[in-house]
Amino acid sequence: MTNQEIMYCFDPLCGWCYGFSPVISQLEERFGEQISFTAYAGGMVTGERVAPIGDTFAYIKNALQTVEERTGVRFGGGFKALLEDGSYKYDSEPPSKALVLFKSVTQGSSIAVAHQLQHALFYDGLSLNSTENLAQIVKKEGLDEEVFLELFRQEKYLAKTYEEFAFVQRLGVQGFPCLLYRKDKQLYALARGYQSYETLERMITDLLEEPTVG
Repeated sequence: MTNQEIMYCFDPLCGWCYGFSPVISQLEERFGEQISFTAYAGGMVTGERVAPIGDTFAYIKNALQTVEERTGVRFGGGFKALLEDGSYKYDSEPPSKALVLFKSVTQGSSIAVAHQLQHALFYDGLSLNSTENLAQIVKKEGLDEEVFLELFRQEKYLAKTYEEFAFVQRLGVQGFPCLLYRKDKQLYALARGYQSYETLERMITDLLEEPTVG
């Protein structure tokens, strides 16, 4: 069988990815029986970039309306309260580690976990730095809470997370969201930035009907 994959490169803290989340979820629902879908964490906010959300308050607040108008999603009151408070530490590592762990030990949908992580932050305003919150999120997608908490403490999953960040960089991804189509070792960019479901549905349909990547 041809080795094909839709590669969704995103970051749990990326507002445009939150706007794209319904699109990628709908695409997996439409095409998931024909081609595999995988979410890859890109490590947008790590190291020296980790800081209180208040440090980028103006930028994020101004971007909310743009994302809502372009994508149709709504940022919830919980997130807006988090933004107004300003003390929440923006850090991609914990939620990305949760995603990587989930993919390592289950066959469940990483697209669904990516969606749950973003909804928890950008709608409910839940901290993605809380291991307990992360355990509740992955539990919704079938990973036992106690198993998650035990494995999350293991250092190897942190190492795997940074390996995934590096992998996304090697793909040439420079911004999020980014959607790639892979056939064997060939890559084709479907979207760099937000794109509509209708456009991507047509593109994927064409690729599956005529799968040779030029």
